[in-house]
Amino acid sequence: HMANLSSSKDAIDILARQCLVGAGIWDAFGFAPESGLSSFVALQCYSHQMPARDIAVAMQNISRVSLHGNGSQTIPVSFDFPTDDLHSRLQNLDSDTKSEKKQTPFTPPCAYQEALDKLKCLKKLQPNPVSSIWITSVVLLLQEWSIRRGQLGYAASLNCQLHSYLHPRISNYQELTIEAWKQHSLLSCRQGQWDKAKNLTKRLCTMSVDWGLRTQHACLLMQLAMIQLESSPHHFISALDPLLECLSLCEKYAMDSYHAVALSLLAKIHLQLQNTKLAVALLRAALPSILHHAHIWFQGEAYLTLVKCELREAKKTCKRNTTSRNYHHNLPQSLFSAVNYLGKACQSFEKCQDMVRLREVYYLQARVYNEIPGHIKNRNYASRQFGATNRCLAKSSTTSIWQDVLKSLSTGENSIMPSISVN
Repeated sequence: HMANLSSSKDAIDILARQCLVGAGIWDAFGFAPESGLSSFVALQCYSHQMPARDIAVAMQNISRVSLHGNGSQTIPVSFDFPTDDLHSRLQNLDSDTKSEKKQTPFTPPCAYQEALDKLKCLKKLQPNPVSSIWITSVVLLLQEWSIRRGQLGYAASLNCQLHSYLHPRISNYQELTIEAWKQHSLLSCRQGQWDKAKNLTKRLCTMSVDWGLRTQHACLLMQLAMIQLESSPHHFISALDPLLECLSLCEKYAMDSYHAVALSLLAKIHLQLQNTKLAVALLRAALPSILHHAHIWFQGEAYLTLVKCELREAKKTCKRNTTSRNYHHNLPQSLFSAVNYLGKACQSFEKCQDMVRLREVYYLQARVYNEIPGHIKNRNYASRQFGATNRCLAKSSTTSIWQDVLKSLSTGENSIMPSISVN
């Protein structure tokens, strides 16, 4: 009780720890924005009394907010803290990222850039942060960013650097070990080493269970399901086992945000099973939680699945016409819904700069705009973006893991593109 405290310093210490414990609880249930806000309150109000290690952990947690939910709308990039010199490791970061932006076919407000900017701004609180936590926070962000952008050589180097910091004496050794090998699995996927990625993810699932890391276990099960879907898009039933296990785990421990993400992945399987209406129902039920709590990449993935659902419905309902006069009036409404969802998917993937997914989005935009009269400029723009993104990926060693769009969307009985054309 506060009445039994001997000094105001003890009271402030308890309030600070209360905020940090609250951040941990929010994070355990998958609510990253709320977790970041709790850490932000702790730093804003009690940082002068907090130990250096607690400050570093809170800084790391706040930086993650840019990648989840509404990103910088939850916590702004700039903070009103006392000014200080920036960390020497990040002094040249702005110039490096600006030069990289010129080489890419899109101009984002990048979520990873915002996360690093948060770390730079929070550095004003502590000119000499705990080195292990600070460095691993930066390297984790840079590595995931590199994988998304298709810079796999750079990502592999960062992965080696990250593993060099793994030591049982660091405070968050177990969580960091899981995260480091999880990104290694993602890197293996982008390199086309599917068996290696599957085996590694399965071992990580076992490790997370042994260490009692429930949230990491749920995330790994979802990653394993995604690997199954990406590596064998026509043998998608194998993704059901990890996905159903993840749903059961999330229901047992009330991890609602992860449950919503798992439902969006289940919708992808229902789409493959031709259960389009059920897939749409699952996505619309899960989307509010995904948009508020989930990683930006999963937001884009949910919208992209909705696009494919709408295109499949468009294929079922569209009618062939021989005259261009009646063409526009007979276009299915689901085709225009697909245009809307494609725009939202594009925004999400541009924020995380996932060039593999952006290539697929640009391709679908070009195809859909080609079916709608009066959208020649939009079609040509999407085509140019597709070509530019494809050339950037061709320069890297990124494997084409976009579920073989040309085959799965355009040909055969499972085609989801409308079989119509504009004269």
